[in-house]
Amino acid sequence: MTIKQIKKEFFIKIVAFVSLFVVLGCATTENERIVPQPVTPKEDVLRIGLTPTAPPLIFYQDGRILGLEAEFAGALAKSQGKIAQFVVIGWSDLISALLENRVDIIMSGMSITKTREASINFTSPYLKAGQMALVRSEDLSDYPSAASVKKTQGRVGFVQGTTGDFLVQREFQFTSRKVPFPWPKKGVQALAAERIDMLIHDAPIIWWLAAQKDAEGLAPLSFLLNEEYLAWAIRKNDDKLLKSANQFLETWKNNGRLNRAIKRWMPYATEESLLGTSHSEELAHADEGETEEIQIINKAILIKDKGVLEPSTVTTNKGTTVIWINTSSFPIEIVFIGDKVKDTCGTTANFIIGEDGSYKRADLPSGGTASLCFKERGVYKYKMESSMYLLLEYGEKQERTENRGTIVIQ
Repeated sequence: MTIKQIKKEFFIKIVAFVSLFVVLGCATTENERIVPQPVTPKEDVLRIGLTPTAPPLIFYQDGRILGLEAEFAGALAKSQGKIAQFVVIGWSDLISALLENRVDIIMSGMSITKTREASINFTSPYLKAGQMALVRSEDLSDYPSAASVKKTQGRVGFVQGTTGDFLVQREFQFTSRKVPFPWPKKGVQALAAERIDMLIHDAPIIWWLAAQKDAEGLAPLSFLLNEEYLAWAIRKNDDKLLKSANQFLETWKNNGRLNRAIKRWMPYATEESLLGTSHSEELAHADEGETEEIQIINKAILIKDKGVLEPSTVTTNKGTTVIWINTSSFPIEIVFIGDKVKDTCGTTANFIIGEDGSYKRADLPSGGTASLCFKERGVYKYKMESSMYLLLEYGEKQERTENRGTIVIQ
């Protein structure tokens, strides 16, 4: 390992350590404290925990959260006479949020594992899937079987905290390097740039990624590396929600809506993957009008490389939850500089409150999220900058960059 690699690896570990302390509230000063998460659910709201970085299951696009899970969420909430409220959370914090009653259910492409079942309940599965490898097209012939993939000596990428991570750590014993990424797109970019030799991730996401423009020259292997089932996670003491969610799934499986929804988002899904009842051809388009506009009051802001905000100005109404998603390669700090945000609604995530009682700032690692539900009218300005001097790929320092954004609540 070169000095530059050591510096970079050391920096990444320090950033992860600092970010962990921020999330746990161990990095606060005497004038600041981590805002406790609301624990009292509303009767008419179903709080859905998700990480919108896994298309076609759940993802962010054009200011909206979309995907198969988003469609499920709206329909499940409606079946209970409730409104679906999306609570965007980093993947590694999803189960903690559920256990701490910050959300009611996780609907984010989560697979059933024995480790997870020790602390949470799962509904009956809605899709049979598994892990799959994405490689460069010219390397397809090098991997004729699952065994050949697992015996690779190349550099293997995966998304941290996922079942792909667990599979690589457990079964890829000959690889020269195991490379974690905060989300799949980063892995695709690394694969295209030949910084890794394959990316291991959930089959639905690998299929989706292979079809994207960023993945030109990449192709998925045609076989699964293991067998997994996707389902929704619910607290062990919430028997009522578990029962109603399973009844909802059973209804959709029997009337064909489950398979039709899956095929709409994943036309490449195999018959083996489908767990619902398949109906005759005349029913193939029976639910074209079933996809409804989901009543969710959310606005998402993407933080891109060099601190670019998309969009930089959000104009919306009271009761809207604004979600910041750090898609850049570096940790970012959000600091309010105009009207102070003191009274909020819904779920607040990862913001620190100062001694004056206002929400002061949020620190977001690469791949991290933060959210505020705005309750009062006003114009709320904030600045966003790199949270420390950063090391670039070859060890140089990056000057602090600053961009500004505005939230207008009408």
